[in-house]
Amino acid sequence: MHAAGWQEFQTRFGTATLRRVWLLGRLRALLEPAANTRKLSRAFVWGSFVTSKPAPKDLDILLIMDEFF
Repeated sequence: MHAAGWQEFQTRFGTATLRRVWLLGRLRALLEPAANTRKLSRAFVWGSFVTSKPAPKDLDILLIMDEFF
């Protein structure tokens, strides 16, 4: 497991191919509303998106929200 800010994550995993750029946009579309609730504690991303695979098929994510969400 590696904790990373958005900029580091985007640079490392979201710019190499058009598919990765598109998937990163979809991830941002999911994370922004969750973060705007101010109840998002953590977001975990795993699977092929966090590898060097040029064209991951999907995003594997888990959003952990505060208990009072």
